[in-house]
Amino acid sequence: MRIVERDFLILLAFCLFAVLLRWPTFLTTVIDHDESTYIIIADQLLQGYFPYVHNVDVKPPGIYLLFSGILTLFDSIFAIRVFAAIIVGVTGFILYRSHQILFSFPRVAIASGVLFVICASAHKWSWSANTEVFFTCCTATCLYLLLIARKNWHFLFFGFIASIGFLIKFHIAFDILALAIFYLFWQGGNFKSWIKQMSLAFFAFSIPLLSLFFIYLYLGYEDHLRFALFSVPAGYRKEFSFLPTLGYLSEFYLSFLPFTILWISGIYWSFRHKWLMPAQWVLLVVTTIIGWIGILITGKLFFHYYFQALLPFCLFAFLPFMNQKGPYYFRWQNLNKVLFPIGSFLVLVVWLNQYIQIGRKPDVPKMVYEEIVPNWDDNKRVYTNYKNIIYYLLDTRSPTKFTHTSILFHEDLIASYQVDTEQEFQSIVDQKMDYYILKDQASPVIENDIKQNFKLVKVFPENVILYTRISKGE
Repeated sequence: MRIVERDFLILLAFCLFAVLLRWPTFLTTVIDHDESTYIIIADQLLQGYFPYVHNVDVKPPGIYLLFSGILTLFDSIFAIRVFAAIIVGVTGFILYRSHQILFSFPRVAIASGVLFVICASAHKWSWSANTEVFFTCCTATCLYLLLIARKNWHFLFFGFIASIGFLIKFHIAFDILALAIFYLFWQGGNFKSWIKQMSLAFFAFSIPLLSLFFIYLYLGYEDHLRFALFSVPAGYRKEFSFLPTLGYLSEFYLSFLPFTILWISGIYWSFRHKWLMPAQWVLLVVTTIIGWIGILITGKLFFHYYFQALLPFCLFAFLPFMNQKGPYYFRWQNLNKVLFPIGSFLVLVVWLNQYIQIGRKPDVPKMVYEEIVPNWDDNKRVYTNYKNIIYYLLDTRSPTKFTHTSILFHEDLIASYQVDTEQEFQSIVDQKMDYYILKDQASPVIENDIKQNFKLVKVFPENVILYTRISKGE
């Protein structure tokens, strides 16, 4: 079998494994608020409503463009989740190929790729189609391109892929910086040549970014772009707090504890026996440290940020099986004896966790949608402070441009987005909603509207309440 055919079959196997592993997460309506927001903004983009102008969020436009493409072909949340699973599989495959080039241990390379797919599917923070899923694939691709780089087009493509990742989430900049430092050592330390190669990469990197800016400049929306992508994030940071940050960092490594022990022991044995080459040490150190700086820099300790730490973790997790001077039971010849049974056990654990976290719980947004849709038409309006995916399900616009519901309730977000909440809620009331879907306490402005003009329809699990406007005949 030719190498290309073999690699294609391995790629298919990785993708199939990722899809099967994440399959139980495909059917639930909401896993993560951010994913829902991207779906809504992408759907609205297809209808001519621009991000940052008609719907305000702080992510670069790449995620909305990507989701718009998927929704054009397959208008469903299911399709977006399947696509995200395929991207996880592709990333695992690229990690496998990169590992082969770095270390020349095919079996261990397969294990590292499989480990990535498992780790990227093991916890609730990893199940939604979030930005980290996609820009991590760009990071892995950039690493692979640098490892095989021989011609100028490799560096141009490296810069272009980095820019695509940057347009999905700015945090990839930390990964790209780490990879650029690594490549200086990988290519032998020729600084003059490195400057030329990185200049080519930067040229390609700048093209998509400048294209985005000039499109918004041409449309007269550059102020909206600047506000969403620069002004809001500048006020979005939280002050650094040592103990919560330490706990957050520790939780990542504790959640993958058996492999963390392997990772640490592999580093120890490699250092003791001087087994790794300098460039490999640089890759381990800079991608781990600079990656964590990128994760922690905002002070927002969200668990889905962990994705950025997975690549260096999985790439070096099986070092003990490559160091032939280490303990006998860590020799690569013994990997097959443990990989299949441990891998099978982990798959069952992942599926069990998915069932516990989402499978056995009621799909409340779907229940609300099914209650409303028999009486719904295009002229009706709805507002929710619960799950904003309702707007997508009902194929309607949010009555506020702040699509992510938390923006109107969290003090730090209100300050960052510079929102006049009283004015915003009054604007919602003035649009004469036909339905309110509320959880917990609503704004006093909306509560007053409900008391005067609405009646309770149903109370759903999680104390989600549906109100409908009282008709004139009642």
